[in-house]
Amino acid sequence: MFDTQLGDCIIQNGANSGVGQSVIQQARVMGVKTINIVRDRSRDEADSLRQVLLNLGASEVVTEEFAGSHSMKELMEKYRRPLLALNCVGGKSATTLMQLLGTKGVMVTYGGMSKQPFTISTGMMIFKDLKSVGYWNSKWMEENVGSSEYEKMIADLCQLGEEGLLTPPPCEHHPLKDFAIALSNAMKPYVGRKQIIDFKQKSAL
Repeated sequence: MFDTQLGDCIIQNGANSGVGQSVIQQARVMGVKTINIVRDRSRDEADSLRQVLLNLGASEVVTEEFAGSHSMKELMEKYRRPLLALNCVGGKSATTLMQLLGTKGVMVTYGGMSKQPFTISTGMMIFKDLKSVGYWNSKWMEENVGSSEYEKMIADLCQLGEEGLLTPPPCEHHPLKDFAIALSNAMKPYVGRKQIIDFKQKSAL
């Protein structure tokens, strides 16, 4: 959808998600800057999360509130105007991404956690020539499995993993007998860890 180059800048919301963290790490390897937006939270929680993402290679980490402020425009002046935005939230957050894109930029939507529609102004479409497209990973993999592009993607990701350049988000493992705990934790906000039911762990049911 968009060919990023060394020194380019991309912007994304939901940056602390599994996908967001993967984007940060792969962009770092490619020499691409990332501006990362996360949900509003307490200052201590925001500072802690910011440091986690900076350690992964993020260029900037800001909250949704900050992203919509005048200070965000000043921060953006430090970088090339992003031409690629990754949206997994929707709603007002997605509209903010579009506003921050440079001319002829593309926003790729791959999720909608807010369950809210987003607005794209007429001016964005006409005077900035912005585009908004959708991406469904399961469908892409189904249609491309076995292709050279698919095989290269898998090989590249495996190599990054082997070299320690691509790590998964923090996970909490549970034996099958504790599945209710795993589900409960997964529904809590700001947990910060993926909940995994480990079928290899012995459990007496």
